[in-house]
Amino acid sequence: MVARGYGTGNTALLTLLGWLGGLTISEQAQLRLVNGSSHCAGRVEVLHNQQWGSVCDVDWDLNDAGVVCRQLGCGTALLAPEGAEFGEGSDPIWLAEVNCTGREAALTECWSGPWGVHDCSHREDASVVCSGPAMSLEVWLLRSALVLLLLVSAPIITCILKKGAPTLPEPLRTGSGSKEQPGEDPAMGEESVIYANVSNFESTHGPQREMY
Repeated sequence: MVARGYGTGNTALLTLLGWLGGLTISEQAQLRLVNGSSHCAGRVEVLHNQQWGSVCDVDWDLNDAGVVCRQLGCGTALLAPEGAEFGEGSDPIWLAEVNCTGREAALTECWSGPWGVHDCSHREDASVVCSGPAMSLEVWLLRSALVLLLLVSAPIITCILKKGAPTLPEPLRTGSGSKEQPGEDPAMGEESVIYANVSNFESTHGPQREMY
C-alpha cells in the first residue's frame, strides 16, 4: 500500500513510517455513534485528547464497521455507509484510512494513520449501522430456560385444567323420554316413570293375572 502525502516535513515522514510499519492506534479511545435512531447506528466518533472527532471514510468497509459494532456491544455490522450518511461532524477528523481485519475487539487495535493526519473533509465522515444490542450469554441462557420451562409445563397445565373442569349432572328423564323440567321433584319423576311403564304394559298385554 502506498502512503498518501499528509502535509510536508515531519508530518509526511511520520505518515510514511506509520504506513510502512503498520501503525496501529495505540490509545484506547472511547467510541460512539451519533445522529442515528439508536446508539447502534450513526456517524462514528472517537474520543482523543478529551475531544470527540469523526473518522474519514477512505477505505471504510464492513470489516471496520464490524469492529465498531463489536466494541459497542451492538451485534454485527449491517452497513458501512460513506459520505456522511448521518450528517457531517464539526469536530476534528481524528482517523483516516482505518484498516481492520474484522477480528479485532476494538477500533484501537486496527491499522491506521496517525491521529489527526488526513486530507479528508466532513463530507467523508464514516458511519455504521449495526444489527442491534448483542444478547449476553447470561440473558440468552435465562431466556432459553424460560422458553423450555413453558414448553414442558404447558401440556401438564392443560391436562390439570381438563381434569379439574366441573361436570354438569345429566338431566333426569321421564318414561316418555322427555327431560325433567325445572322445579320438578325428582321423586315424582321416578313415580311417573313407574306408572307410565305399568300403563303401557297393561294396554299392550292386558291386565296381569295373579299367579297362585
